[in-house]
Amino acid sequence: MKHLRLVLLVICLARIGLAQQKPVPDIKYTTLRVITAGTKATFVFCGDRLDFISAKMEKPTITVKLVSIKPSEGDFKRFGSQQVTLEVEAMKECKPDNYSLVLIHKDGVKATTNLAVLDAVEGILPVKRPISESTKAMPLTGSSWLVLDSLAGGNADYFRFEGRVGEKWEMKVFAGRVGSSADVVLRVRDSHRIALAMSAGLQKRDRKLTFTCPQDGAYTLELSDMDLRGGKEFAYGLWGRRLP
Repeated sequence: MKHLRLVLLVICLARIGLAQQKPVPDIKYTTLRVITAGTKATFVFCGDRLDFISAKMEKPTITVKLVSIKPSEGDFKRFGSQQVTLEVEAMKECKPDNYSLVLIHKDGVKATTNLAVLDAVEGILPVKRPISESTKAMPLTGSSWLVLDSLAGGNADYFRFEGRVGEKWEMKVFAGRVGSSADVVLRVRDSHRIALAMSAGLQKRDRKLTFTCPQDGAYTLELSDMDLRGGKEFAYGLWGRRLP
């Protein structure tokens, strides 16, 4: 009898514990969480139990505002029942780094993710597809730029920039660390499609390379997923600048 009472007591306590458990937000997808210093950007989070009441950043040089929470729409439906929109502003003086973004649920539970702030660029360039062939590579103009897009899958995305002999270019790709499922490979090719430099590695790390132009002419950036996957969740941010 004592054994039965003990079992019943354990079951009751377990049920009480389950009843008191707070719902854990389940974030299944976010748009790419990158922003350049001195700009504003909008980010979407999708999933279930996303009843957040506020959001905050760890640094005063970045502000965040909870814009809306609503049932998922369109293609976002496959990532959960709710979509949350945030507006983030990074001040000009905000240093490039990785920052914590905290979302606070109505039940007090906190969901923490990260946000990458990048150096300011001359322009954020809109993608003009098709760019899935080297002969249709998108021109990258100016001495610094940022491209935000998603891989289509089955092939690489191609970009072209003009370089002069001896010029040094710094290039980075932001993907797995800031919400993407892409395992990116970045290559630099010359006009004969010969690979001159490559950056690959762990999925959660940014791709980085510094490239010195061996001669005047056009160079192609080839950006792909390791397994040639694609879709909305395979987003990337391609950032580059000519070094002084």
